[in-house]
Order: sequence, then C-alpha cells, then structure tokens
Amino acid sequence: MPRNIAWVSRDAKGTGNGVDAVESPVSGRSADEAVELDVWAGTLQPGEVAIATTHETDGEVISIDFLARMASQIEANPIPINVEHVPGVNPIGWMETARVVDLADGEKGLVGKPRLLLEQDFLSPTSLAPPNPEVPSESAPDPLPIPISFDDRNLPSEAITALGSIVHGEVDVVVHSGERRYSADPIAVVVLVVVAYPFLKRLTEHLADDTYAAFKSGLAELPSQLKRPKPRLGFHYVLDYPHRDGPVQLVIPDHDGSVLLRAWDEIDSGLRAAKALLAANQHLQRVCLVWQPSDSRWGISYAVTDDFRIVCHNPVAGEAAPDGGIRTRRIVVSDDSVNQIE
Repeated sequence: MPRNIAWVSRDAKGTGNGVDAVESPVSGRSADEAVELDVWAGTLQPGEVAIATTHETDGEVISIDFLARMASQIEANPIPINVEHVPGVNPIGWMETARVVDLADGEKGLVGKPRLLLEQDFLSPTSLAPPNPEVPSESAPDPLPIPISFDDRNLPSEAITALGSIVHGEVDVVVHSGERRYSADPIAVVVLVVVAYPFLKRLTEHLADDTYAAFKSGLAELPSQLKRPKPRLGFHYVLDYPHRDGPVQLVIPDHDGSVLLRAWDEIDSGLRAAKALLAANQHLQRVCLVWQPSDSRWGISYAVTDDFRIVCHNPVAGEAAPDGGIRTRRIVVSDDSVNQIE
C-alpha cells in the first residue's frame, strides 16, 4: 500500500515541478530568436497564434511537408497547448485549427487558432469521486520492450543505445531520437513507455539483479551526458503509460539523476494511484503525476476530462498576447481540502 498521494497544491509562482511558469511565454514561434516578429506581418488573422516556421533552428529546418502534416493532424484531432512543453504542467488550451502561410521573408509558417481554457474550464479535485482501490495487474508482452524517446540535440545517441547494450538479450530497448520540444528556453526530456502494470515487477522478472541495477544507474547518468549546458527548464524523465482507461504520465524533474534514483522504486505506486483515480472517474481521459522530491512521493498534477476540462489545484491559464503568442497566468480553483489516495 503506497503512502498517501495528494494533489499538487502550488503556490502563487510554482508549478509543482521546479519550474516557474507564471511569467513564461507559451511561444508557438520558432525557438530561434533571430526570427523577427515582422515576418508574420499580415499573416495572422484575429485569434490566431504563430506555431512554427521553416527557419533554421538549432541547425535544423522544419520542412514544408512537416508543417502541412501538422496542420492536417491538428484539424483532425486538436492538440494540447502546453507551457513551453514542460512535462507536468497542465495544458492551457487546445489548438483546434491550423494552416500554412507565406511569411514576409519568403519562408513558410504554421499558424493556428487556439481555444484557451477559461476559468470555468478548470475543476477542483474535490469534484472527483474517491479513487477505486481495486487495481488489477496486467499481462506484459514477452519479450518485454522498453521504448525510449529522446532529443539527440541534447543527448548523444550513444548514451541511449548504451542502455540497450546493458539489457541486450533480456529485454528489447526501442530507441527513438525524435523527442523534439522547440521551446524559447532549453529543455531536456527522456521518455520511457511503460508497457504494463506493475512495471518494476515485470522488469525485474525479465532482468537479472545486476543487469537491473546497471540499467537503472545508466538512466540516472543521462543528465551528466547532456551535449549543452544545463537547460533552464530542466531535465525531465517522463514515463508514459498508455492505460486502457486513459493515458497516465509520470514526470520526474531531475538535474543529476539523484531524484530518479529516489523515485524509481515508487513508479508502481504512482501508476497504481493514477489507475485508481481513472477507475473511479470514467469521465477522465488522462492523469499526470509529478514526483515531489521534498516529500519523496508522487503528487497528482492534473487530470483531463472527456470534454477537455482540467482538474487541478492552482492551474496555469493562458491568454492571447498582442505579438502572436500566448501569455500565462496563475488562477486559483479551490482552497478546499484535497483527496488523498491511500
């Protein structure tokens, strides 16, 4: 039985994961600050914001085809708008329409029309039913795969492939290097896909003790292998669990791997807490938990309902800015006591 897991209750400036998002812009523009705002002149219609351009950013160029595919995906299925792509911070709205435009300097741009959440779109955690304590285990595929995504602008590919070498022949590490997060401030994210619950129990069933310890240590060493200086928005381990009742995301903000080592053994308790909340609240489509280093426990950061409302304490909200971006602000949903998961 895990220790109580409470909803994250943030102060006026914190996000609950070590990142101050209150004054951070949610810029849909290219992260390359050399792109002047006047290239968007005449392209933005009322209510639209800039999303991306074909300008070079960090030595890379987004193709016109990619912009077109992104526009089609947004039109087919609205995507969440997040604060600088920081894991663990609640979405502030959804991008519902998008189109490719010609920019003043001859490049292409992607613009979209967001639906920013209003104060009535944020719900108190006290509106939810208590978690269902009955959480069944699930079968795991055999051999056990561990998909890992990362951004090769931040981490060398060798650092990730080395993890696969550690467990070679026992589990299959599937590596993807396309975990791109174009933010105005640097951010580093490594994503592991959790294939079953309980995850750690299944992992230890497939790995010898020394292999398991080496794999965990290898993950913890990743922050020390960053290609560029420490990102201002931090290093984050993210565990994505595509649960049948709704996706679960566990976020571990870290800087040197020490936090991961403290949180690792509690991964299954975090998954259990999220599954219990989803089982009792069928109108939820996803849940996000963030590891709280000060308390050494998981905190439920936010949940998303089927009608795209956010359940959260003191969430971040967004408002349109005159320069084609989105500003953020903190709102207070409730000061009531919060549910705890036993």
